[in-house]
Amino acid sequence: MTTGATPRISTLQLKNDIELIRALSGIDGYTPHNPAYSLESATVALEQLDKSETAVILAENALAAARSALLTDRNAVHKIAM
Repeated sequence: MTTGATPRISTLQLKNDIELIRALSGIDGYTPHNPAYSLESATVALEQLDKSETAVILAENALAAARSALLTDRNAVHKIAM
């Protein structure tokens, strides 16, 4: 039974997929049978992947900064309570 969940793709598989797309872009006149897999579609997908990866990095950095601020604030409260 299918759950509809998005499967996880390994880092190695994704690297291979990106290399394949780049290799296909070097083939003059490459036209897939399915237009959904065109080089234009692949380029858009790669650009979206880059945006998503950047968003995750920024969110992780913001979370780290918030956790650091939380520790500082907890220590300030503790010093006052002592």
